[in-house]
Amino acid sequence: MTRDRFRFGKSTARHDLDAIADTIRGTTIQRLLKTIRKGGVLGSVLGEPEGAKKYDIHVEAFMAQPDASRLYQLADDAARHEFSIPIARTMKLQDIQEVHRVFERGGLAGKIVLVP
Repeated sequence: MTRDRFRFGKSTARHDLDAIADTIRGTTIQRLLKTIRKGGVLGSVLGEPEGAKKYDIHVEAFMAQPDASRLYQLADDAARHEFSIPIARTMKLQDIQEVHRVFERGGLAGKIVLVP
């Protein structure tokens, strides 16, 4: 989504977004529902918003539980260099379409890092 196509409160999108994450609900999500393509996904920590059923989208609820002890453990592991995330490739953000093709082909032994 670019600034030219979406300004807060004034969407000119054409039902072409693959997914949206909803963390605010209210009138904002009501305006954004219209921008999700048919078959797209709305991920929400707030449950299914009113009116979502009239769009041909999939609503997926998800939750996270704060866990300070787990966060501390991860930070400690990272500080001791015992926590790592395998990086398969580093690619430029401007090449995002190629990034998607690489990802969709599969077989990566790690994450793709996007750089400016």
